[in-house]
Amino acid sequence: MQWRVAETRKVEKQLRRLPKNIQLIYRGLCDDIEQGGPTPFGWDSRPLKGYEDHYRITLAKKYRVIIHVVSPSIIVVKVAHRKDVYR
Repeated sequence: MQWRVAETRKVEKQLRRLPKNIQLIYRGLCDDIEQGGPTPFGWDSRPLKGYEDHYRITLAKKYRVIIHVVSPSIIVVKVAHRKDVYR
């Protein structure tokens, strides 16, 4: 199944504030999500507790991506440092 990744405007602003290397890792993640869905192979992806159809994916060690699955689309909700992403 081919997935489509969409980003909110808030995510676009958050990405601009992140370091360039994290932005590149994020772009690679988006490519893998399009192929593998909400749990792409090789990424630490887990369901988010308390939210249905939400997952968190680890970028590097200190950054997280929160996604919402609405088949066949995946909406990126938030990209931030792990200390700020769950607020």
